[in-house]
Formats: sequence, C-alpha cells, structure tokens
Amino acid sequence: MGPGVCFCAFMLPIDRQRSIDTNVTRMMSQAQVITNQIASTGYLDNQSVDFLNAELVALSNAYSGRVMVIDSTLKVVKDTYDIDDGKYVVWDNVVSAAKGQSASYHDKYSKCITVTIPILSLSKKENIDNDDTDVSSDNSGVIGVLLLTRSTEDIDQEFEFQRNLFGEMLIIAGMLAFAIALFFSNRYTHPFRLFKRRVHNLKENGKEGEWKKFYTEDGDISDEFDGYRERAVAMEDARQAFVSNVSHELKTPLASIKVLADSLNGSDGAPIEMYKEFMKDITLEIDRETNVINDLLSLVRMDRSGATLNIAQIHMNDMIEDLLRRLKPLAEKQGVELVLESFRPVLCEVDEVKFTLALMNLVENGIKYNHDGGYVHVTLNADKQYCFIRVEDSGIGIPEDSIGHVFERFYRVDKSHSREIGGTGLGLAIVADVISLHKGEIKVSSVLGEGSFFDIRLPLKYVAGGVNDEI
Repeated sequence: MGPGVCFCAFMLPIDRQRSIDTNVTRMMSQAQVITNQIASTGYLDNQSVDFLNAELVALSNAYSGRVMVIDSTLKVVKDTYDIDDGKYVVWDNVVSAAKGQSASYHDKYSKCITVTIPILSLSKKENIDNDDTDVSSDNSGVIGVLLLTRSTEDIDQEFEFQRNLFGEMLIIAGMLAFAIALFFSNRYTHPFRLFKRRVHNLKENGKEGEWKKFYTEDGDISDEFDGYRERAVAMEDARQAFVSNVSHELKTPLASIKVLADSLNGSDGAPIEMYKEFMKDITLEIDRETNVINDLLSLVRMDRSGATLNIAQIHMNDMIEDLLRRLKPLAEKQGVELVLESFRPVLCEVDEVKFTLALMNLVENGIKYNHDGGYVHVTLNADKQYCFIRVEDSGIGIPEDSIGHVFERFYRVDKSHSREIGGTGLGLAIVADVISLHKGEIKVSSVLGEGSFFDIRLPLKYVAGGVNDEI
C-alpha cells in the first residue's frame, strides 16, 4: 500500500510534468519551422500565402489550440481563431519574444500551454547560424513573434485516468490485503485462542480444554506450558504433603504428651516410679517436638536467606576435625568409631555455619543409624576445581527403592526406627538444600544392611549462579 500511495502522490505528477515538458519542446521545434517560413515568404507583410495559412490552421488543429502571428509592433496579423486580428498583444512573454527571447507558459487553470518564439529576419538568422550569436543580445533582427497555444486537456485527462486507475487499484489492493490479513490472522491466532481457553478452563475448574497443535510455535509454547504446569502441580503436591507432614509431626508429640499427662492426672496414689517414667516420656516427646521445630526453622531460614550466603574461605580439614570432635561423645555412646582421612589441605569458599549444619546432619545420621561397633568414615580430597567429601558408614543402609527419596522433606526409610532415635525426616532435606545453595552436588549409594555412601562435590571458588557438571 505504501509504494502505491507514494506513486500516486509523487510519480504521477512528475510524469504529467514530463509530458508537458515534452510537448513544449515539440511545439518549439515545430514553431521554429513555421517562423522560418514566415520570414522567407514575407508573410508579415502579405498574409495571402495560402500554403502557409493552411499550415497554420493545420498546426492549430493538431494541437487543438491557437496560432497567432504578431509583427514587431505587437500587432496581430494572423489569428487562426479570427478573433484578435488587427489587435495588439501586450503580454510579458510576447514582449520577451519580440526582444529575441523564446518563452513558454503553462496555464493550469485554463489547461493550455503557450509558446512564444521570435521571428527573425533571414540576414539575422544567417548571422546566428554562422556566428552562434545570442538572439536576446540584439533584437534588431526580430521582425515578429509566433504565439502557439496547445490545449492540455488530453494530458490532464490521461493524468486523471491514471490517478483514478491507480486509486481504484489501491482501494482494491487495500481491501484484498485486509481480507488476506484477516484470514491469516484468524488462522494463525486460532490455536492461541484455543490455548487461552485451555488455560482459562484449567484456572477456573482445573480441567484442560481440547488442544491440537497446529504449528511448531504454538506446539512449543504448549509444551513449555505443560512443563510449567507439571512443575506447578508437583510443587503444589509437595506443598500439601509438606503441610500435612508438618501438622502430623507437630501433633503426634503433643498427643503423646496429652495422653501421658491425662494418665498422671487420673491415677491418684500412683507410685513414684510411674510418675518418673511418665515424666521421662514427656521429656522425650518435648525433645522430639523441639527437634522438629528446630529443623523446620533451619529450612525456613535457608529458604529466606539462601541467596545471601556468608561466603568465606575456610580450611575444610580444620572444620571437619572440629565437627567430629563435637560429635565424638555421641559416637562413643553409640559405640561407633569416627575416622577422618584427609589427603591434602583444602581451602574452600563456603558459608561455614550452613555447611557445618549439613555435614553434621550426615555424620550424625551415620552414627544414629549404625550398629554397635560400627564406624563412620569421612574422607576429604580436592583437585584444582572441586572439593570432594565422602561420608561412609557401616549402618543399616537404605533400601534401593528409597534412595531416590531420601532428600525429600519428612521422608523416612524406616519410620518406626526413626521415631525410636528421634529422627524428624528433615535432616537430609537440609543437607540437600545447603549443598544446592553452594552450587554443589550430593549423591548417595547404599547396600541394605551394610552401610551407605554420601558423596559431596563443592566448587573451591563459589560463583553465584554457577552451573556444575554431574559428578
């Protein structure tokens, strides 16, 4: 549409002006021939030259215009319209031609072109042909003026025809373009309207509308949406499961405490031994509740402040030795040996508080879920890029079908045994979150009844937003 409008607005007027200029040039050439004949026949003094009169009339008819022969006094000696014979013409262009200067004028309102050419005497013309003299420099050889008028009606009609034709073509092209655009826009947006309806149905009633992939693009968008929806559903399921587990974990100790307290209140005259036993059980339930709350608070703090880790370069050897020293009393109580094997000094950039919490959970689990006389073996090593830590125990192990779930919140491999030793099901979830915050990875392997291996890999240099390859 744009090029068509530009053509009508600019090119057609230029083409019209070019036609006018071409006609002016042609009229000048033909008028020059006539002026030569007028000068050679002495027509200004005797207008009875029949062949010249015929040529003047023929020229007038050819251009649908008018021819006037004017002498040097600006008197009209011949008018093909027979209107102004004997009258004087005082017009700028005629006066200029009488002085030897040819001129042309386009009257847009009267729709005509007027050409005025000086009629030179034969001697003057010969001098001009021989010496290339400028006619306007000396008007002594000008004996008259030829005025030729041509109608531009045909040019204007052609211009109007072309403008109307292109205008109609533009209108038709615009309507056709609009129809095509409407068709294709409807065709191309149809799958997205269906997609919108599908999303609306999913939002309103949880049901997906029918969906058909029309193009690669909307198919890709649909696949991305399906992936997002599946993740959202999984997150919602995990949230609901987490809330349910939290409620259960917090209510169970409270229910036990209430039962024990009611038993004490309803047993008048009970022996002191029973009171002591019940109070011991109440204390254990309170400790269990406290552990659950502390682990929940640890997860919440990491969720809220994980992006603001207090990263510092620490000696991993010293940190692990200090951690094992603090856990040694618990290990001795359980009859478990703690061993640290360090291959080289390791400097690593971590949040010492959070990472110590994670490693402590791993070692503490290895102690608690172990056999009397067992061991927990911690290995520390590094290369140029990563720090490697392995926590190996000789404990009860993890069933193969549970290995993929051990880092989920509140997941327990053996619920009855976990309750006996006070496990909350949050320790390994905390470990996984801390390792992830440090852009590291943790993997677990285990043999049921023989023990487990937890392998940690951390970048020596912490890079926010960094991506690590698999171990």
